[in-house]
Amino acid sequence: MHRLLFLSLAISLHLILLDCPLALALPESDLSIVREGIRNLPKFSTAHRFTGRGGLSIHSLEFTFSANAQGPVVVIVPGRGESSGKYFETAYDLGQGGVSSVFVIDHRGQGFSGRMLPDPQKGHVEDFADYTADLSRWIDEIVLPRSSGRRIVLVAHSMGGAITAKYLASISGTPLSMRFSALLLSSPMFGISWAGSWLERLAEASCKNRSPTCNSYVQGTGPYDPTKDTFEANLWTSSLVRFRINREFYATYPDTIVTGPTWGWLRQALLAMKSLRAQRNLAMPFPIFLFSAGADRIVDNAEEALFCQAQADCTFETLPNAQHSLLEEKDEWRSRVIEKILLLAKPN
Repeated sequence: MHRLLFLSLAISLHLILLDCPLALALPESDLSIVREGIRNLPKFSTAHRFTGRGGLSIHSLEFTFSANAQGPVVVIVPGRGESSGKYFETAYDLGQGGVSSVFVIDHRGQGFSGRMLPDPQKGHVEDFADYTADLSRWIDEIVLPRSSGRRIVLVAHSMGGAITAKYLASISGTPLSMRFSALLLSSPMFGISWAGSWLERLAEASCKNRSPTCNSYVQGTGPYDPTKDTFEANLWTSSLVRFRINREFYATYPDTIVTGPTWGWLRQALLAMKSLRAQRNLAMPFPIFLFSAGADRIVDNAEEALFCQAQADCTFETLPNAQHSLLEEKDEWRSRVIEKILLLAKPN
């Protein structure tokens, strides 16, 4: 009994001295609550809808796990093709760590939001600025009214990183320091690892004069093919358990499946990244933390580093051997990201 008490006190003192939260993330060995959450999303979340740019219906989820109604808020801006429901595990872990609410948006053309093309699996956007406009309206109409006076941390992954950077660079009105407390970027899309000027020219040619090719799948991609959707071929995670859970999500909500991008999406994404590289410094009044996946085969790690170097207050950390989707990765890398979000959410 005395040994247990001593151990408890020692652990508490250790955490206080390090100013570091206890790792609360669910382990890969016990993700039954995640499977339940995916099967019963309405039980754990509140759905919100609003009208996005051009009249498109945009969907988002609000997760509330903490009993502390005045606790911090985390706003998640997902990557290309992702659905808000796939962030149940992250929301659950943050809730167990004291976060009051977690908001996740479904970008236009994916998740539970409206589509722009007859084929709902195509990843498409007419103008990258549409993403930014949707994000701005969502934050103003859904997030801020439900988060009044609370600390808000932005978490943006992959394409969501580019969208969030464009949003922060263009925002006006209420000072940013009164809206947000910190920004965490997970494998942000500031460059595509395999893209060159040749691809930009090809995407531009495919969309010239409103060519129908602009709405076609990029060569080499197409509708969902479960025979090709294997763990061995995936570029997102080295966690077999979380890979399988994602496929269970698709089986439960097949309408959320988004596969290859269109030439139109690719052209808009390349233009957005080009403009971000031309003006990297966001001049943000809050700290930025950027996690780079060491084994990323999707986005350009070098561009991530250059972006962070251009900021006044940006901490850069590489997670060696981790693949692109850090919040769906193995425990050793994913827990590090969860812990950092909780630290950023903690009041000063």
